Amino acid sequence: MPATPGRWEWDDRKNVLRLYGEECSVCGKRDFKLNANSPRIGQWHFYCANPTCGHKGSDEWRQNDQFTTEVFRDNAGKRVSERRMEPISYRASSAYYSQSEQFVLFPESEHQLMTVLEPQRQSELATFIGKQFRFGGGELTPDEMKAALLAAGKASEWESYESFQRMNDLSRGMGDKAKAMQEMAERELRKLVDRWTTSDPPLVRPQVDLPPAINAQLAARSEYTSRFDPFVLAVEHEALNRGKLSAPADGGRSKFVRFNHLDNDLAPKDTNDKAAQEAQTQQLINKLGIADLGLIREFDLCRFTHGYTRVSATPTLEKRSQLMPVRLRLFEPLRNGKRPIYVVTQANEALYTRLDPSAVYKWLCAVGVVDLPDWDESASVKLGGKILEVAQPFGRYFSLLKAGDAATYRYVYTLLHTYAHVLMKNVAELSGLDLGSMGEYIFPLDLAFVVYRNGTTMDLGNLSSLWRNENNRFLSRLLEASSHRCNSGRLCDTAGGACPDCIMIPETSCVAQNQLLSRAVLKGGPPPREDATHKGKRIPGFLEVVNACNAH
Repeated sequence: MPATPGRWEWDDRKNVLRLYGEECSVCGKRDFKLNANSPRIGQWHFYCANPTCGHKGSDEWRQNDQFTTEVFRDNAGKRVSERRMEPISYRASSAYYSQSEQFVLFPESEHQLMTVLEPQRQSELATFIGKQFRFGGGELTPDEMKAALLAAGKASEWESYESFQRMNDLSRGMGDKAKAMQEMAERELRKLVDRWTTSDPPLVRPQVDLPPAINAQLAARSEYTSRFDPFVLAVEHEALNRGKLSAPADGGRSKFVRFNHLDNDLAPKDTNDKAAQEAQTQQLINKLGIADLGLIREFDLCRFTHGYTRVSATPTLEKRSQLMPVRLRLFEPLRNGKRPIYVVTQANEALYTRLDPSAVYKWLCAVGVVDLPDWDESASVKLGGKILEVAQPFGRYFSLLKAGDAATYRYVYTLLHTYAHVLMKNVAELSGLDLGSMGEYIFPLDLAFVVYRNGTTMDLGNLSSLWRNENNRFLSRLLEASSHRCNSGRLCDTAGGACPDCIMIPETSCVAQNQLLSRAVLKGGPPPREDATHKGKRIPGFLEVVNACNAH
């Protein structure tokens, strides 16, 4: 609001808001002038325009917020500091913080998969998690499968099952001569059951026996916000896998091209050069602890902005040793009375990276996290399933992110988040893209992240050009010490290993407000600020552990 000589106060007698001080206390005139000689807006002040008076009420301009004053009403006089408005120039770029959310857009073929996230379909979500992370379950009985198929109108499918079952039973009584026929019948029976349980939607619901810890996580899903909900991110990653990562190629251009298996469009023209480049790429991604790395040609994303705040991006602000509430404002209504929500959809190039689970687990063991779950690489259960058992909510504005024990889930998220920022910095240095023009998406249970070009202008193929021009030089830079160094030196290392001089990026590009970041998780050093277990000690870096294992 513009500056005024009076201040908003609550009128107890009339029960209304009123501007007090609109008249000069000396001459009674209502004309004032604003002295704006000071470069600091907070030191501007009003003085009486009467040339014979010139009285000024205060050496600085102060104003109370109308909305907050009306909320406090009779108590407004006792709560001045909470009502006091911040003197911020309208021209300042920090005048407000937009409140935005984003989600990945998926093709219609994957919409059915996304429905398992609906509140009334929790049992289907449990089934998805069980299958996705390979948790065991009880065997389906023939009667259960028959009932499900007949209910779905698939009597012919059950007839096929019965035919192979009769063949299997007959071959058992015929001795060794019918062994090949028996194996064939059992193989076809397994194929049928697999097809029924893995179709989308499944014709027969598989039985899943989830650990108690994951059932507890399912029950506590409301504690997670959407951008950090491990269940949401696991489903989104599978939809991304089906729609992009595992999608068939369209002519010579794949929707997702792995850098160690290039398609015709991204590969060198000479087959020998292609083979040599792919072999070197494989060596480098092994040293980087990466299992999968490539280019997504169209990463479909929707970002919507529904409002803004002026003094802080979070709901509370610490001021004068107390927490002050921050007001969320929606955008001004249109002529039809509806309030706008600004939506941007895009389909730009992106880099997909998935880390090697065995390398991540060895690093977690080397760090010494206190809640590390037992996991064997040869076991059927994926590491992501074990991580889900010990997942922790951060809070929408990281209100739950306090210093505590070295936790598995926090360290995994910090590793992926830091890796994504280092990759973005490397892309910015070699491609010409600004850091503010990129974004990130993190899938903690799948140990994966996506770095994408976050722009509404025409995509000129910067990331594909980056790989054609730089390819393995781009990867080798990630192993150089200079990529993990900070210009602030020791000061940054002792303060958590993350600052604007090294791996922090503009908050508009960061999915986690530059929280859960530390260069130490990659190169080694003092622990992140959230780790109280290893305070004053050194933790090993992920790249250190990976390359030590490769050396052996």
